[in-house]
Amino acid sequence: MTSSSNLLPGSTTTTVNIAEAFERELEARWGLQIKPGSRSVASPDLEDDCVDYAKWPQHETVDILGHLISSDTSPWPCFRRTEKRMWAAFWGNCVGKRTPGLSLKQRCRMLDRCVRPVLTFRNTRWSWTISLADAQTKLQKRMLVQFIRTKRWPCKPLDAFCRRRFRAAADLAKELGDWGAQHAKRVCNWAEHLDRPRNHASLASLFFRWHDADWLETRRLDPDIGGPNRPGTRSSSGFVCTRWDEAVRKARNAI
Repeated sequence: MTSSSNLLPGSTTTTVNIAEAFERELEARWGLQIKPGSRSVASPDLEDDCVDYAKWPQHETVDILGHLISSDTSPWPCFRRTEKRMWAAFWGNCVGKRTPGLSLKQRCRMLDRCVRPVLTFRNTRWSWTISLADAQTKLQKRMLVQFIRTKRWPCKPLDAFCRRRFRAAADLAKELGDWGAQHAKRVCNWAEHLDRPRNHASLASLFFRWHDADWLETRRLDPDIGGPNRPGTRSSSGFVCTRWDEAVRKARNAI
């Protein structure tokens, strides 16, 4: 369970109350309860005396259906874990004992089938940023460079050989479609899907359209809320991650 002060007034306390009301409804209708291992709170707020943290332990990140959700909404913890899983899929499928005889085209096809789905399962919900897109493209190049058979010239130093291999990997990634650009397209396609009127009744669309960019701008212009250009949506200081609306604009400019 996640909570944020810009989503629910009362933040952690209100969120826990909603979760416990949901549990009471589960028990009344079906005799079910939330297991202790599924009770967790990821909130940027400081600890609240009204919350039973023995029952609802507070964490920096929460694993929800394979997605690592951070208390500050940052996608980087989820990306770092996804990166490890992609390398595991890469070494287990693309560079195994039966792959030496495969051509470059076949290896790239295997990379697309076995490794890229691990990323695309998660990156659609990540707010697109240039740094995150560059990290995904760099990861793709590091994997593609393992496929490129380049001979080292005796008269050339090792660093020049490595640069030549990575340039070849960069050209191959551009030819196949770099993952950072594909992430931007997926974010835009998902935003367009949620904006279609026939999908407005879905829970995902309701979440993305609630407290959107217009609402945020209205709060920034209101001098009685948080001060000059401050929306008053945060109860704790720290780095502000890119919001969804801003990420969609950046992704559309990058395509």
